[in-house]
Amino acid sequence: MNSSERALETIAVGGMTCAACVRRVEKTLEKIPGIAQARVNLATGQALLLSDKDLGVDLVAVEEAIIKAGFFYRGKAADRSLTTQEREQNQEERALTVKVVAGISLSLLVMVASMPGLIPGLNQIPAFFLHAFAWGLTSVVIFWVGGGFFRSAFAALQQRSADMNTLVVLGSMAAYGYSVLIFLIPDFVTSNSSPNILPHLYFDGAAMIVSLVLLGRLLEFRARRKASQAIRKLLALQPPVARVVQGEEFLELPVAALKNGDLIQIRPGERLPVDGLLLTGTSTVDESMLTGESLPRRKESGDELFAGTLNQLGTFIFRVTRIGTETTLGQIIKLVDEAQTRKAPIQRFADQVAGVFVPVVLVIAIITFLVWNFLVPEPSFNQALLNAVSVLIIACPCAMGLATPTAIMVGTGIGARHGIILKGGEVLERVHRLTTVVFDKTGTLTTGSLRLTAIESEAGWTQDQILRLAFSLENMSEHPLGAAVVTAAGEKNLAPEPITDFKVHPGLGVQGISHNKPVFLGNARFFVEQGIVVAEHLLKRITLLAESGVTAILVGEGESVIGLLGLADELRPSAESALEILNRMDIKLVLLSGDNRQTVAAVARHLNFTEIHAELLPADKIAKIELLQKQGEVVAMVGDGINDAPALAVADLGIAIGAGSDIAIEASDITLVSDDLNHVAAAIRLSRATLKVIHQNLFWAFFYNSVGIPIAAGILSPWGITLNPMIAAGAMALSSVSVVMNSLHLRRLEF
Repeated sequence: MNSSERALETIAVGGMTCAACVRRVEKTLEKIPGIAQARVNLATGQALLLSDKDLGVDLVAVEEAIIKAGFFYRGKAADRSLTTQEREQNQEERALTVKVVAGISLSLLVMVASMPGLIPGLNQIPAFFLHAFAWGLTSVVIFWVGGGFFRSAFAALQQRSADMNTLVVLGSMAAYGYSVLIFLIPDFVTSNSSPNILPHLYFDGAAMIVSLVLLGRLLEFRARRKASQAIRKLLALQPPVARVVQGEEFLELPVAALKNGDLIQIRPGERLPVDGLLLTGTSTVDESMLTGESLPRRKESGDELFAGTLNQLGTFIFRVTRIGTETTLGQIIKLVDEAQTRKAPIQRFADQVAGVFVPVVLVIAIITFLVWNFLVPEPSFNQALLNAVSVLIIACPCAMGLATPTAIMVGTGIGARHGIILKGGEVLERVHRLTTVVFDKTGTLTTGSLRLTAIESEAGWTQDQILRLAFSLENMSEHPLGAAVVTAAGEKNLAPEPITDFKVHPGLGVQGISHNKPVFLGNARFFVEQGIVVAEHLLKRITLLAESGVTAILVGEGESVIGLLGLADELRPSAESALEILNRMDIKLVLLSGDNRQTVAAVARHLNFTEIHAELLPADKIAKIELLQKQGEVVAMVGDGINDAPALAVADLGIAIGAGSDIAIEASDITLVSDDLNHVAAAIRLSRATLKVIHQNLFWAFFYNSVGIPIAAGILSPWGITLNPMIAAGAMALSSVSVVMNSLHLRRLEF
C-alpha cells in the first residue's frame, strides 16, 4: 500500500462467481464518493476500500450500490465473527447442494425422456408426452435450480456489462428456447433428408448445462473453504468466554464484553482470550501459534501474554491490556485479511483481460453460429447451435478469476500459522526478483540485549569481588551496560555494597565512595582522566575483546585498576543457520549497522559476511540501500528497530522482526512474528512457491480457454472431433476446481 493510500474499510460481498464479477464490483464501488480504489478478492469474498483523501465512506451508499449491481452486502469484515461466517457458508453450501442434487436428478430424468431407447418399453410412450415431460422438468432446472444465473445476468445487463452468468444463461436458453420452439412448432425446422422426422430436442443439454455448472460452483465453493482454513483456524484460537475476577468470585463473560484493566483467571489447558500482563502465579505458555516456536515459554509476574496462546501448567491471573482487533492475534488476522485482498500486478492484468473477455466470447459464439449455419459446405442449424452454445459454456472465466486469489489465500494463511505475515500479492512478485538481503545488526542478528561474557581480576582480587563492586555502582545507574552487570550479579545472588557520592560521567563511566574508598567503573579514557594508570596488558586485552565484538569496562578502587568486565550483544541462536540457508539460495548478504566498526567486523567474521558497513545513521542506511538498487540489485532489508523503519520502507522488500517496534512492522512488507531468523529464508521460499503456483494457475486458465474455445467452435470437426455443450460444462467446472486444488498444494511446503 502506498503511503498516500489509506485503508478505510474491509467489507464482505456475496454472490461473486468469476473475474468479471470482481471487475464489476470494483467499478461500482469506485464510483462512490470517498473511495479512490476498491480491491476485491473473489476467493475471500471481501473488498478492501482505499482512499487518498481524508474522507469517510458512506456504508449505506456502499450497500445500495452493491445490491443494485446484483450482489449481496454482508457488512464490515471486522464485525463478522467466525460463527457468523461459518453459519453463512454452511447455509450457502446447503442451498447449493440441494439445487445440485435436484438439478442432476431432474437432468437425468430429462435425458432418459429424450433418449427413450435407453430403457426397454419406454419408447412405447408417445414422443409428444415424453417431450412434454422433458420440457416441464427442464423448466424447473432452468428457472429454479439455475435461477441465480438469471438474476445475476440481469443485474449485469442493467450495469451494461456481462459475466459468467451471462454466458451460462445465453448457452442454456439457446438450447432450451430452440427445443421449446421445435416442440410447439414442429414445422419450423425439419430435416432435409427426412422431412417427417422431428429434429432432436436439446432439453437434456439445457438442463445438464445448468446442473453441471452449478456442480462446479459447489465443488469450487468447498475447495475455497478448504483454502481459507488457515485464517479460520487463527480466528478459532480466541475462546468465546473469559473468567473475570470480581472480588472473591469469578464470572464468565463473553470476550466481546471485556475491557482493558479487567482481571482474568486462566487455568491449565485454556487459551488466552486477549492480550495482557501476568499479575499473580507462574506457568509455561505455548506460543507456537504466534511465533512458530515449538518450545513453550515460562511466564512470571510482569511478563506479556497474548490472545490465542495456550496455557500449559499453572493457574494465573493477568490484567487485560489489549482487546479485540488491538490484540497481537487480531492484528495478525487483520494483516492476513488485507494481504489476501491486495492484488499482485499479474492479477490486475488477469482482471483487465476478464473485463473484456465475456464480450469477446459473445462475438466468437455469434461468428461460430453464422459460420456453421451459412458458410460451411453442409450448413446445419443444429450443429451451429450446438457449437455456439459450447463456446459460451466452455469460456467461463472462473478459473482466471480464481488463479491468483486462491494461491495468495493459501500462501498467506500458511505463513500466518508459522509466524510469517505476507502483506499481499505485490510482495510475492518482488520476492521473486530478490537478489540481495541487507541485515541490521543490533536486535536483528543479535539479541539486542547485552550480557556479561567475561570477568578478569587483577592480583589479590576474585571475580566475585569485581562483579560485586561493579554491581554496587551500576545498581544506581540506568545505563544499558549497567543492566547487564545487575542481571549477572543477580544470577549469582550477590548483594550490593553501600555507595555514597555517586556521580555519572556521560559517555565515560560512574564513580562513588565505598567503605571510605573511591571506586570507579568505565572505559579506559575515563580512568586516564581520573589520573589512574591503565597497565599495558589491560589495554591490549581491551583491544582484543573489541576485535571479537566484546565491550570492555574497567573496575577500579583507589588509584588502581582491579579488574575488567566484558559485555557483548549475543548473536541470535538462529543467525548462523539462517545465513547459511540464504547463501545456498545464491542471495547476496550485506550487513549494515550503526555500531562501531570493530564490533560490526567481529559479527561479520563470525557469520561470513563479505560486505559490511558500520557506524551508519538511519539516513546512511537508506543511501546504502539506494546505491545497491542503482547497481541493479533487488534488495530486501531485515530489521527490527524504529531506526530501521526508513530503510525497511525504501528497500524493495522490508522484513521486520516481529519482536521489534510497531513502526518497523508497519513499514515492512513481511513481518516475522518470532525472532527466529530462519523464517527469513522460509518467507522467501513461501513467497516464491506461492508466485510459482499463481503462474501455473494463470497459465492453465489461459491455456484452457485458448484451446477449449476453438475446439468448441468446431475447428477440429473435419477430423470428427466436436464438443458437446454438456461436456463443455463439465470441463469448465473442472478447470475452476483444478486451479483451487493446485493452490492447495502449497500446504505441502515444509518449514
